[in-house]
Amino acid sequence: MSATTHTLALHVERLAHGGEGVAHLPDGRVCFVEGGLPGARWPVELTQEKRRMAWARVTDDAWHQRLGDGDCPQGARCGGCLFQGVPPQDELRWKREAVSDTLRRLARSVAWPDPSPTPTAPPIAWRRRARLHLSPTGALGYYGRRSTDVIATDHCHVLTPALQALTRTLRDRLASPPTGAEIHLDEEQESAACGVVFHIDAQDTDAWTSHLRRLRLAPELAVAIDTGKQRHLVQGEPTLREALHLEGPPVYAALPWGAFRQANTHLHTPFRRAVRDAVLASGRGHLSGRGQFGGRGLEVLELYGGAGNFAVPLAEAGCSVEVVEGARAALEAGEAAVSQLPDLQARLRWTLQDLRHGTAGRLRASRATTLLADPPRGGLSEALRAEILTAKRVRSFVYVSCEAASLARDVEALASAGWRVDAWQAWDMFPRTPHLELVVSLTRS
Repeated sequence: MSATTHTLALHVERLAHGGEGVAHLPDGRVCFVEGGLPGARWPVELTQEKRRMAWARVTDDAWHQRLGDGDCPQGARCGGCLFQGVPPQDELRWKREAVSDTLRRLARSVAWPDPSPTPTAPPIAWRRRARLHLSPTGALGYYGRRSTDVIATDHCHVLTPALQALTRTLRDRLASPPTGAEIHLDEEQESAACGVVFHIDAQDTDAWTSHLRRLRLAPELAVAIDTGKQRHLVQGEPTLREALHLEGPPVYAALPWGAFRQANTHLHTPFRRAVRDAVLASGRGHLSGRGQFGGRGLEVLELYGGAGNFAVPLAEAGCSVEVVEGARAALEAGEAAVSQLPDLQARLRWTLQDLRHGTAGRLRASRATTLLADPPRGGLSEALRAEILTAKRVRSFVYVSCEAASLARDVEALASAGWRVDAWQAWDMFPRTPHLELVVSLTRS
């Protein structure tokens, strides 16, 4: 293995999983090109070489040339948006091709049907959650590509207007911070209320608390300090309201600022509706015309269910849902949200379980015939995958994932036990990045 700075021109043929371009060196080795887009020849600098493959990066000059007048001036350096300067239709086509290739290459025994059309939304002002970094010298921005250098930015195109304004305020006020910090920005969907969480070392808590109070930030802004073990509220409300309902009475979960939620403000609700409909279709066949209660009698076990983002819409549709989640705060927030709604409360059960070690027998004992899972990027744990393979009662499974490689590994294992893929769809939940959110419907043959 060696590191070089050789410069040469390479023709990029396609995108690989993760967004790198795939090219070939003159000696035939595969070369993964950061910033290289398909169908063009790019000047690149080799960054790493091995016996069978190499890695390269498009030169800064070439990367800047692909950016238009309206694109982010930091697009060539920032680690956030790989596809700045690319027409959205080309970005989506390349991403779909890369995901399809990954699924078919890593799950070779699976008969993958053609995917449904990919829902998308404007590639600007979509992100309602963000993680920024503050350097000890006061630079505020995102990490650079493959580095921990903070790329200061005046305007991030993908943030919602409220978070853009908050970023500018913080940039102006935090010119002399006590230390560096990781900063999580968050926006409530319906009210556009904002919160900011400073992740710091515990020994710096007093210094940061005093510093933030001296800044005299807007009183309606929620501000908290998180040390990893404790959270200290500096000002504002400790939680945001996250809507869980789709068609039924209003249901709101009180979640701490910075808690995991889908980031795309445009597609969040349509995506939840699509997952609900996929579960209904997979579990009971296509239920068009059956109305709001088309899921009545359907027993669903949801793994990694959080606060009920999918479970509440399924319960609204008449399903009985057991939510299994490892994060106590999320689970308790969901249970509290439906506590005053007897009809929903009767259809929902909440189970605290660390799914890294499986379900502790709950899957085998459950009456559910339909499974829904939205695991972390690493996919299903080995223990959980083994339980699903032997759960004879479960006949249908809707798998939600933002990581095609781990999903393909799990689906390949399921296929060996008689599961087949009936339908799948990719959602462009993360415009300007190489990622797509996948919804795969499987049935046991």
